[in-house]
Formats: sequence, C-alpha cells, structure tokens
Amino acid sequence: MAATAAAQAPAAWIDELLLSRSSIVVYGEVLSTSRASSGDRPATDSLLEVEDVLHLQVTGPNEETWTYTNPVGRTAPTSADTAAFPCGGEPEEEPPPDGPDIECEDQRTLALGHEAYFGGRGVVREWDGAPIRVDIVRNFPGFVTDADLQGLLEPVRRLADQIEARLGYRIIEVGGVIDVPTGAPAGWDRDFNRFFESWRVRERGQVIAFYMNDDNPQDWDGRGGSIMSAHACCGTTSYNKRALGAWWNDGDPCCQGNANGRDGAVLVHELFHLLSFKHSYDQLELTGVEMSRGGLDRPWVTGSRVFYATNGDVDNLACVFPEGG
Repeated sequence: MAATAAAQAPAAWIDELLLSRSSIVVYGEVLSTSRASSGDRPATDSLLEVEDVLHLQVTGPNEETWTYTNPVGRTAPTSADTAAFPCGGEPEEEPPPDGPDIECEDQRTLALGHEAYFGGRGVVREWDGAPIRVDIVRNFPGFVTDADLQGLLEPVRRLADQIEARLGYRIIEVGGVIDVPTGAPAGWDRDFNRFFESWRVRERGQVIAFYMNDDNPQDWDGRGGSIMSAHACCGTTSYNKRALGAWWNDGDPCCQGNANGRDGAVLVHELFHLLSFKHSYDQLELTGVEMSRGGLDRPWVTGSRVFYATNGDVDNLACVFPEGG
C-alpha cells in the first residue's frame, strides 16, 4: 500500500518518502457506505457495501505534514498531487460539509405516542441530548462469552457511527457488557410474562439487551416464538430462550441464510423499536415512526442479509431526538 501511494506523489518527493519510512503513516478506514439501486429498489445508504479509503500522511523536510486521501483501488487525479503535497505554506482548510437538510413533521409526536401506548417508560421522553447508552447484560448461559456479547453489540457500534457521520452528533453509543444490576427483581429474566419488570434494571438514558430464559408465548411458527423481543414499555430488549438453541449456531430453520440469523444485526431492528419505530408492513394501526421498507423492516426484499438503517431512518431519528435535547 505504501509503495502504491508513494507512486502517486510528485517525483521530487519519492526519494524523501522512501528514505523516511518512519514518517509515513498509512491506514485504512471506512469513511462512508453506499448501496447501489436498481429497478424499483430504493437507493439507500447502508452498511452493506463499504469503501476503503487510504490516508497517506507525509512529513516534509521542514517538519510540515500533509495528508493525501484516495479510495483504495482508484487512480488518483493528477490535480491531487499539488493539493496533497504542497511545496510550502499551510494547506488550505476545507469548510466542513453541511449536514442533511431535514424537514421534521410529526416524527417526535408519533414517537411520544408510541412510547405512551406502551406505558411511557422508554428513552424518547428521557432524551436530553446525551447519547443513549446501549449495554448488554451478562446473564446469558455460561457457554456465551463476553466476546460473544461484544460481537452482538458490534452492529450497534456501526449504527452509532453511521448516525454521527450523517447528523454530526451521536444519538446512541455502545456501552458494553455489564453485570445484572443490583436490585433486579427475582425471576425478572426467567418468565417472559414478566418482561414489563425489565425497566427496573436499566438507568435513565440507557437501553439494555438481556437473556430471557423463556420462550415468547406468541409462537408464530410452532418452534418457540421470536428469537428476540423489543419491550417498548421499558427500554429493553431480550434474546429469548430460542436464541440460545439452534439459532446460536445458525441452525434454526427460521433464519438460515437471512437477516434473522445471528449475523443479521437483528439487534439493530429491535433497537429501533425501542426508539419508537414500528414496522412499515404489518403494524399500520400502531402509532409510531415507520421503519424503512427493505432496510429496517424485511431487508430481504432488497436482497440484504442484514437489517440496516437508511438515510431516511437516520433523518427521522434526528426529528425524534433533536441535537441538544
């Protein structure tokens, strides 16, 4: 990578680059994501296709530094040479890009109505401008490691970065793996019908995911009901007993090879429910902000194997959770 990047610099710099390897910092970073559209598939930003960008930082003889950026695998334009490696003076600073021009309508009213319908103990009313922390409770069976639980949180980490990249501020952030909070009601995580007690184990401005050692009684396919359940009453979401069966090893007939599988970022879908979003296909009578069709709701209709937020979803978040609270 270093040799390729160096070849893009003016000839006068090549010897200096090769002689000063210690002054060259090369690293790859995912800066933006995109999703191509075709036919009637809506164009959306997603985390399905990423572009690696190469940043080359060069320290010149006068100790001044410049950074050159170019997507990996693309030929840099000739004009980039003089911009990336000026002969003297300070590089010109580019103004920061403007955020999206978002026109809010009734998204926050819908979100508050959604939360009120389920009891009003969610995170929408608690929003004060500080990022909502997403934690996962260490109450899973012993074979589930902390590394496994961190892996379940990883799609949320990417979502948090996606939101900040588009809006310029964070709405959610990943906390980590936590112990069962002190004072949790006895049996709160063993009887699905007591899911409403889970609000007692979270703090203000926090969302928690936890293991429910019971099946969802709404057994829609005769195999134990849903893998996960969002508890909009409480700002919590549970991995139900079925999740620690065949699903954990990608063997559940419901979810093999699709977005409902373990690697399909199901937690992202459930998290949006806790942010007062509803299905766009089958919850039409429910108050709430609609999820994107083919993104957060039924991503398989767009060929995706993961749940993902579109730009429209993120813009709606900005209306529900305005900057500063």
